Amino acid sequence: MEQHSFTSELSGEEFEFRVYLPPCYGLDPEQTYPVVYLLHGLLFNNDQWLRLGLVDLMDELIASQEISPALIVLPQESLLLDPQISPYPDIIVDELVPWIDNTYPTHPDRAFRAIGGVSRGAGWAVQIGFENSQLFGRIGAHSLPLFETDAAKLVGWLTQTPKEDYPEVFIDIGRDDPAWEFAQSFAEQLDQSQVPHQWYLFTDGHTETYWANHLELYLRWYLQDW
Repeated sequence: MEQHSFTSELSGEEFEFRVYLPPCYGLDPEQTYPVVYLLHGLLFNNDQWLRLGLVDLMDELIASQEISPALIVLPQESLLLDPQISPYPDIIVDELVPWIDNTYPTHPDRAFRAIGGVSRGAGWAVQIGFENSQLFGRIGAHSLPLFETDAAKLVGWLTQTPKEDYPEVFIDIGRDDPAWEFAQSFAEQLDQSQVPHQWYLFTDGHTETYWANHLELYLRWYLQDW
C-alpha cells in the first residue's frame, strides 16, 4: 500500500488516498494495469477496505492467477457534504483519475477502469460512474442507498450514453438492510433500460461483516476478463 495526497484545486483541501500495488508491480516495465476505485462508507475512512481484507485477498488471488494484477485506489472523503454540493465526485474525476494515470502505468481504456463502493460510497459510485461513463466501464454498488436526488436521473444518464457504452453494474445488499427495497428498485430500473447488470439479495444487514464476507465476489467481478 502507498499513501498519497495532493492539494485539490476544487476544494482547496488536502485530498488523501491510498493505492494498492500488486506483488508483481514493476517487474515488467512494459506492463500496464487496470484500476479499480473503491469508495468507503459514511463515517468511515479509506482504511475500511483494508479492514475488510482487501490486501491479503488481492495478493492471494493474483498469486494463484485467478485474477489479473491490478491497482486499487482508495480515496478519502473528508468533507461530508450534501451530495448536491460536494466537490468529491469532481475531485475523483478531474483530479484523482488523471493523477493516477500520470503516476502509474495504467491501462487507459474505460473497459479497464472500474468504480465501486459500500454504503454512501456505493451511492457515489453510481453517480460518478453513470455521469462519467467515458471513464468507467464497471460500477459496483454494495449495500446501495441511492442518493435521493439521483433516483430520477438514470434515464437522463443513459440518454447521454450510447447503448454500446453502457457500464456493467453489480448491485448487492442484505435482506436485513433497511435500504434493500431501494436497491432492488434500482436494479429493476436497470432491467427496464437494458443496462447489463448483476443483482444479488443476500442475507445479513448493513455491516462490515457482510461486506467482508462478499469481498472475494466483488473483486472477482471487478477484475473478470482483465
